[in-house]
Amino acid sequence: MLSCKIPLLALFILGTGTLSHTQTPAPRIAELEATLSRNGMDVAALKELGDLAFAKAAAGDQPAVGQALEIYLSLMQLEPSNASHICRYGSLSAMKGRDATLPMARLWYVQKGLEAMGKAVTMAPDDPGIRLTRANTCGALPPQFKQLETAIQDCQHLDRLMVKAPQYFPKDLVFQTRLLLASSLKKADRKDEARSILEKVKVEAKGTPFAAQAEELLK
Repeated sequence: MLSCKIPLLALFILGTGTLSHTQTPAPRIAELEATLSRNGMDVAALKELGDLAFAKAAAGDQPAVGQALEIYLSLMQLEPSNASHICRYGSLSAMKGRDATLPMARLWYVQKGLEAMGKAVTMAPDDPGIRLTRANTCGALPPQFKQLETAIQDCQHLDRLMVKAPQYFPKDLVFQTRLLLASSLKKADRKDEARSILEKVKVEAKGTPFAAQAEELLK
């Protein structure tokens, strides 16, 4: 069943969401760490800290990848049936592999990450946050991992849900998903399909940054 709740983290990854503390994350991170130090496994604090650490890792902060992995390992132990925790752990593992210098380490961490994200999608196939996390992660992996098709399929699955139940999806999320789909298609040398999507986004999102992004991708 499609949930109308779109995880805020997924929007943040795509550049459309906001968290009240994302403009000054360092003080908030310190506050959350102090809370955890005092209260042990405070699940709410751990989740919020995980959101912040994951956002930093997704933005390219390599030290944050290891920190976030530890947080999501703890969250998976506390809430083993939470597919979002598994997906984010998988994404972080893939990031760690992507940035590893030793070839065997790269393969091991990426494979581990792909397996975790695949498990999360199986658990919650229509969850927008999980699909977008995997699509973004797979689309960012080097070509030798051959994951562009996974990114494309995740975006196409979400696009079908958006057409079927548009009331569940903010317009910003729709445009971002379609831009990600077009970008992935373009990387896969499926330029005609990408152009068709981008032309539609350019018209439907006229006057917004999404239209400008579509115009740029059309070049």
